[in-house]
Amino acid sequence: MKQIMALAVVSFVGLLCWAFTAELLISSQQQHLMNSEWHIKKVQDKTTGQTITTAKGYKIKFYKASFSLHLDVNSCLGKADITSNTIRTSPDQTTCSTACCDTKEAKALAAMLDSPSLKTYQIQGTQLTISDKKYIIWLKATK
Repeated sequence: MKQIMALAVVSFVGLLCWAFTAELLISSQQQHLMNSEWHIKKVQDKTTGQTITTAKGYKIKFYKASFSLHLDVNSCLGKADITSNTIRTSPDQTTCSTACCDTKEAKALAAMLDSPSLKTYQIQGTQLTISDKKYIIWLKATK
């Protein structure tokens, strides 16, 4: 009976350590995304399979509860709820400047990032992938 009890205690402690380590890893990814800047490299439409490679310097910055997007000419600033692996933006709480002349590509990118659908993200080294039902966006860290 003592052996079974000892085995149960050891198993429980091991499970707690695993859960704590997993939580630290998730928190680390979330912290890595906050206060970071990324270059948007390419976008794929999941419905058509069409991929657009962005040669322009489109950048997105994530903060604790918001994001900023820098397009051809204009910039957008919006609210973002960032969790351990998801990003939810609020279209009704995003504003973009309207100075002039963003390309159709830039306007489409702003609409993708600001859609109300829940987006998942994954960071691997200097690469960030953001995905929702319709799009996959590949980004590279600026620093």
